[in-house]
Parts: sequence; C-alpha cells; structure tokens
Amino acid sequence: MERSEREAILRLLHAVASADGRIRPDGERALEAASRKLAVPTPTFETIDVAHEAARITTLKAKVAAFEAAVAIASMDDEACSPDKRAIIEKLRTLLPAETQVSVHEREERWFARFVEPRRRMAAAEVDFLHNMKEGIGAAEYCGLIADLHGARVAALRDELDSALEGRASYLDLDLYAESRWPVAGVGA
Repeated sequence: MERSEREAILRLLHAVASADGRIRPDGERALEAASRKLAVPTPTFETIDVAHEAARITTLKAKVAAFEAAVAIASMDDEACSPDKRAIIEKLRTLLPAETQVSVHEREERWFARFVEPRRRMAAAEVDFLHNMKEGIGAAEYCGLIADLHGARVAALRDELDSALEGRASYLDLDLYAESRWPVAGVGA
C-alpha cells in the first residue's frame, strides 16, 4: 500500500471511532495499533471528509483493508455499533466497492465476536496491573506498570486488527465461518 492510502485509512478509522462524538479508550488504543501497523504517525484530526479520504484509496487490497478495519473499529465496543458509526460504514461500503457478498451487519457481528478474546486479554492485563500495585510503590515503577498495561491493551487489539489492515476480509476467515452461526454456502457448513 502506498503511504497516501495508509494515511487515508487511518483518517477513515478515526472518523469511525469518533463518529458518535467521542473516542472511547479502546478506540484510542485501536487507532494507536493501526498507526503502528500502517507505519504512519497519528496526525492531528479535525473534521474528516470521508468521501475525500476514500477517494485516496485506489488499490483493491487497501480498499478491503480500509473497509474491514472500519467495521472492526465500529464493532469492538461491548455495545452495539452506534447509528453514527453504522452510517459511516454504509457510506464506506459505497465508496470502497471492493466486495459486497457479506452484509455489514454480519461483518459487525463477526468482528464483535473476534474482539471477545482481546477484551478478555485487556481485562486480564488490568487484573495483573492491580495485582502488581503495592503500598509504597515508587513513581518510576508505577509509570512502568502503566506503560506495561497500555502496551498489553494495544497488543490485544493489534492482534485482531492486523488481519483487517493487511487486506484480509472477515468473510475469508475460514475458522470463524466454521464456528459461526452464519455459515456461507460451502464453507464450514
């Protein structure tokens, strides 16, 4: 992927993460993970022109990556995808017409299921952090524990997001289809 495509993808992910007025902490960590994977710095964001950013993405692989990662970001919270996030996803589906075999709702459900394990890993990292807290802890050790906690949270999200950012569509995840309640004809059913 060209740098301009990677930058556009990150800006689109920010638009999705902030669609409902604020970016939740997991969204911030996901954007950090995406920034690292895409090897572009997280720029300062103002209002993002979704159509303009989508037009900067020209290769099929980048279109798939942008769309899948956007659906993943919208689906990662413990709650349903907000209407504002859904509106951007539907717009991206039109603007990045890489593939349309699987509905947006089905993709959201699949990505939500894929984030169960990262959410568990993040909760475990928080428990580890709390277990390592002790009376009289020094500032340097405390800062180290905070950095370790943040790193573990980002890593948990990065593991799932990487497949989307590499341009692998969720409908190609055969293991997920085999376990899914939405089988595709001839795959895992």
